[in-house]
Parts: sequence; C-alpha cells; structure tokens
Amino acid sequence: MKKPKTKPAAPADDPDSGMGPGPIFAGLRACLNRLSEMADKGQNEWTRAGEFGDEQKGVKGTYGFSVRLMEADGPPVVENCGNIRADATHGTVIESAREPLVDVFNENDHVLVIAELPRVEEKDIAYELYDRTRLRIAAVRQDRRYSKEVELPVPVILSKACASYQNGIFELRLPKAAC
Repeated sequence: MKKPKTKPAAPADDPDSGMGPGPIFAGLRACLNRLSEMADKGQNEWTRAGEFGDEQKGVKGTYGFSVRLMEADGPPVVENCGNIRADATHGTVIESAREPLVDVFNENDHVLVIAELPRVEEKDIAYELYDRTRLRIAAVRQDRRYSKEVELPVPVILSKACASYQNGIFELRLPKAAC
C-alpha cells in the first residue's frame, strides 16, 4: 500500500501560509513596489475601493484609500474613505455614514476642498467650520450618508465661501483669513 503524498507544512514566516508576519510583509512589499512604480512613471495618485456585506442582515461595508505623492522628496499622503472604522473600545465598527475622499489644497488666496460625494444632490450637502480651521462636510440622501471632518492648513472665512457640485464632485473655495 502506497503512502499518500502530503505537502509539508509551510513555515510560520512563509508569505503564502497566511500565518506569521509573512503576509504583512508581503503586503507592505507590494505597496512599496507600487509607490516606486508610481514615482518612476510620474504618476501621483493610487486609489482602491471595495464593498462587502450581508443584505439579509442589513450590513454593508465600504472601504477604500488614496495614496498621493505630493512632492518628489516628500512622504506619500494616505487618505482613507468608507464607513469602516477602527475603534479602540469596540474593534472594527461599520458606521451608517461613509467617509468620502477629500482633498485639501492650500492655494494662493484660498483653500480649495474637493470631496467625492456620489449619488447626492447639491441641496443635500452641508458644511460647517469650527475654530476657523476644522471643516465638517456632510450629505444625506435616501440611503446615502456621508460625513467627514478635515483639518484645514490655515484659518479661513466661511461667510465668503464659494461652493459648487457637479457629477458627484463637491468643491468648496474658502478665502484665507487675514492674520
């Protein structure tokens, strides 16, 4: 009787084993390789997004990220989006409001804020300013809810803001406050 062939167990640090630090390092290595390719090709942004859930349980999670290379010698800027949060007390939490991707640009005389808010209308979007440098953007329409707070690079004047919304992109120009 022949003995069946068995595959030897993978070492704990084997990236394909699903155990140990191997998968973490493999993921980190893939991310660093992607950033290097971006720099070589002159690309400055990489985004990924996805969804998962269970319709019967009414659970739907969205997640994503954006990595931007702002300057050749500067660090990459990583922005998260979606409705999945890490909570120190409760672990991973799926919130009802999604966090949109938001870019903030410090222009000559104003701060430009661009937020991705698909499937809402302009009348559904609200924004508030706290302490002249913290901006909260929110939008609610039927099954879509967005909310995000961003730190602005300089104090701004909300009363002179100029907002526009087209094709899911919300732009807000905020004049800089005189010091």
